[in-house]
Amino acid sequence: MVDQMFSDPNLIVAAEYASPSVGSRSVRVMVRQPDQISDFMQVKAVIGSLVADISASQIDNPQEDDILIIRGKAYQIKQVEKDSLGLIWKLQLREAA
Repeated sequence: MVDQMFSDPNLIVAAEYASPSVGSRSVRVMVRQPDQISDFMQVKAVIGSLVADISASQIDNPQEDDILIIRGKAYQIKQVEKDSLGLIWKLQLREAA
């Protein structure tokens, strides 16, 4: 089921995953930009973020500071989290320097 979802061209984009430990490989990711709400004292701030979901069958163990190239733009992985079933990696991204 998860692999079918990551094969749907309406949901995924092609990307390149680059890591010193595994080299470079083509992957399929779901990209989203959820807002994060942060409270500071009595002020709420809305902060944009960039998240890429990738099937665990495509990448065994993504690491912080690895690179994900999406639509020709490089992003650095700043946080890695796996879903409760171990099927999907959630990668918090930031633009690479």
